[in-house]
Amino acid sequence: MEPQVIFQTPIPREDLYAARSHRARRLAGWVKLTLFACVLTAIWQEKALAPPVHDKMQDVAALASSALGGSQNVQSYLSMATTTLPSMNDGEMDPVSTLVRKLRQ
Repeated sequence: MEPQVIFQTPIPREDLYAARSHRARRLAGWVKLTLFACVLTAIWQEKALAPPVHDKMQDVAALASSALGGSQNVQSYLSMATTTLPSMNDGEMDPVSTLVRKLRQ
């Protein structure tokens, strides 16, 4: 009995290039989003980088906090999320709950 030889047709170069460029565009979108977040974080921390943008960010933060503060659902969720729950290790508090409790005092 003779061994069977199965030939595969090679993938055309155009398809390989198209797939690679699609992956590169998708990755570039995430890189742009991450860079934008890093720039906004830097502006939030240092007003001298872009004073007008920093001022607008302060206005948006005040507006968001007032909107969140007026909603009873959000307030109840935040209070539930920040309550200290005993962890599974001998009734001790986990580090995050301990930090939140210290900050509340």
